Amino acid sequence: MSELSRRDARLSRLAALAWPLDPLLGAFALPNTAAILDIGAGEGQLLERLRQRGHSGLLISLDPVPRPGQIAGHAENLPFPSAQFNAALLIRVLLHVTDPARALAEAWRVLKVGGQLMVAVQGSQHLASFWALAEPAAERLGAEEVITRLLTDWPFQRTDIVLPVLLTSQDVQGLAESYGLSLPVLGRDLPDQLQLVVFNLKKSLPSFVE
Repeated sequence: MSELSRRDARLSRLAALAWPLDPLLGAFALPNTAAILDIGAGEGQLLERLRQRGHSGLLISLDPVPRPGQIAGHAENLPFPSAQFNAALLIRVLLHVTDPARALAEAWRVLKVGGQLMVAVQGSQHLASFWALAEPAAERLGAEEVITRLLTDWPFQRTDIVLPVLLTSQDVQGLAESYGLSLPVLGRDLPDQLQLVVFNLKKSLPSFVE
C-alpha cells in the first residue's frame, strides 16, 4: 500500500466514508453505461469502487507503472484514438505530470463530443489546521490555485467537497509521518477539514483545444 493510500485510509476513518472515492463518485453523476478512462490511476481504487456500485460501461485505468488489469501509459501521450470515452478523469494527478497542459489536451482529445473531463485536486483548506502546525510560516501556492490558473481559458464548472474532521493527537502524528515531517506531540484534538476541488469540463465542441 502506498503512503497516499495509507493516508486516505486514515482520512476515511475520520470522515466515516471512503475518502476521496465516495465524494468523487457523488460529484461525477455519470451514466451507468459511460466509457470512463482514469488517467494516472494509481492502485485503481476509484474505478474499482465504481464497478462495485454496478457500473456496466467500459472502465479503463492507465498508469505509468500499471498494476494487473491496467494499461501502461503517460498522460501526455495517451495510447487511444480520438473520441473514445464519455469521461476522462485526472484525479490528484495533474500536477505530478511533466506537462500538465499537454495532459489536458490529450484527455480532451480522447473524449467524445458531449463527454466530460474531470480534474480533482486537494483544496487550499484541506487539512489547513494541520498544515498551520506543520508549516506555520509557509506561504504555499496550493494545487487549487495552480489548476485554476491552468484552466483559465477552459469552460469549467467547479464543485467544492468539504468535510469536517477531528484529528486526535495520534492522527496528527500519523499524518506528519506520512508527509515526512516531525511534529511535537499536540496533546489535544484538532478540528480540521478535508477539501477536494473538482473541475468539470464538458466537451461541447470537438476542436476547443485543437
